[in-house]
Amino acid sequence: MAINEVFFERYPDTILEHQIQVRPYNADKTRNMRALNPEDIDQLITICGMVIRTSNIIPEMREAFFRCHVCAFTASVEIDRGRIAEPTLCTHCNTSHSFTMIHNRSHFSDKQMVKLQEAPDDMPAGQTPHNVQLFAHNDLVDKVQPGDRISVTGIYRAVPLRVNPRMRNVNAVYRTHIDVVHYRKMDDKRLRGSEDGDQVRLSPERLDLLKEVSRKPDVYERLARAIAPSIYENMDIKKGILLQLFGGTKKDFTNAGKGHFRSDINILLCGDPGTSKSQLLQYVYRLLPRSQYTSGKGSSAVGLTAYITKDPETRQLVLQTGALVLADNGICCIDEFDKMSDSTRSVLHEVMEQQTLSIAKAGIICQLNARTSILAAANPDELFDRRLARHLVSLYYRDDGEDESEALDLTVLRDYLSYAREYVHPKLGRGQVTAYPRQLESLIRLAEAHAKVRLAHTVEVADVEEAWRLHREALKQSATDPLSGKIDVSILTTGQSAASRKRRVEVAQALRKLLQTKGKSGTHNMQKIYGELKEASDIMITREMYEDALRDLQDDDFLTCAGKSTIRVMA
Repeated sequence: MAINEVFFERYPDTILEHQIQVRPYNADKTRNMRALNPEDIDQLITICGMVIRTSNIIPEMREAFFRCHVCAFTASVEIDRGRIAEPTLCTHCNTSHSFTMIHNRSHFSDKQMVKLQEAPDDMPAGQTPHNVQLFAHNDLVDKVQPGDRISVTGIYRAVPLRVNPRMRNVNAVYRTHIDVVHYRKMDDKRLRGSEDGDQVRLSPERLDLLKEVSRKPDVYERLARAIAPSIYENMDIKKGILLQLFGGTKKDFTNAGKGHFRSDINILLCGDPGTSKSQLLQYVYRLLPRSQYTSGKGSSAVGLTAYITKDPETRQLVLQTGALVLADNGICCIDEFDKMSDSTRSVLHEVMEQQTLSIAKAGIICQLNARTSILAAANPDELFDRRLARHLVSLYYRDDGEDESEALDLTVLRDYLSYAREYVHPKLGRGQVTAYPRQLESLIRLAEAHAKVRLAHTVEVADVEEAWRLHREALKQSATDPLSGKIDVSILTTGQSAASRKRRVEVAQALRKLLQTKGKSGTHNMQKIYGELKEASDIMITREMYEDALRDLQDDDFLTCAGKSTIRVMA
């Protein structure tokens, strides 16, 4: 208001369509969210955090219109901090308390409630994150989305709680919020995003540097070495994560009736404890702007998808989004994936394939976008241990003669990824490859991502060969049958190789024959039968194989197990 008064004092003849609004920005952070106290009330403050929820647009009265029901005299009153100073005396007919508010002729402005959660960097160890309520007005409405990390400049307010809406009495306890003056997205230390139509802007000098890097013959290896440089070796894993960061090309064939084909790549890292899987996930989480990190043991299905809560303002049921929706257009890093329950893991199927999340809870039926990649790891030997120890020592001591030019600056990597994701969309060239349908889609995405590494607009044979090599290495590590030493894809689909299934059937048949030789019916000691089966078999039969055979015969209604020590053959 003060700036408008000063303006009209200097330029009294000027007509403004809108009031002048002052929005200070680039203000330094004043204090942490949990350190706000009564001294900050009605003061301009700046805090940082992550947006976890935004409400629908709320119409807020800006100017109330009153009419006298005696003489039809009208008056307009501006709203001050939510309070309406209703006129008590009509200056035209001198009648007291004769004014009635006309809602249709009152002026309203847009308002939105935003819930901001404390940033992890500001949170003390062992504490739960604090939340603060923001109110955005007019052109600041819908400027931020859930998942954005922002710095907020605004005025800290305190509003009394009314005991009963029909009474004038209020509580001594006040409810606080922040009236937003300015938003600023805090993604400077992360990969630049391109949501909401904002394009990645780079200087001509920076663009020339990125194109010079793309023309180097070893650009693929250079970028892979820049991924988590403190972690030794695991180059194939780093190359896979690099291709996941670049992603494939989005394909929209909706007009042809074929729907969308996703471009995001999902990766599962499998390895022994202490092989840097969690640190790779943490590196990717810190690199991307819209990314979420969670642990499989501490995650539930509603925490990953969405849950229903009651809005404190409207008292209506609203949908609160989870980690997968907050990571839209980013990566969701899930650690300890094997410790996640089956029911929780099952919610990932639709997200990984369809990239949507269907919700039907408490009368709220909707489909949310979850266009996210899932990153949810090397069995070392003695020689590998020596090299790993040497690498760990080199992190603290470096030879003077070592070439520093090989290391790629992290800022260059961020800009390179941003430019490739925004402007490079390679298309498939001519050629043939043989694969199963699901494998073929994975190979296409990997080949497109490898072409993006070179900033190429066409997928070439070398890109397909590298995609096939990475795919083959992943199968070697995850789908090799320990009995035959050959790759068996059924290990990934069923959890068992063909040789293991065949051996399980053979053990069950041998157990059936052994029990049939003892008579058509009767009870037998479980441990004694196990000993006899081991003596009669040419292969080593473990206790687990024996129990699997018992379960198979029990499913065939050939026998039943009475307790843990008795077998009863069905007649």
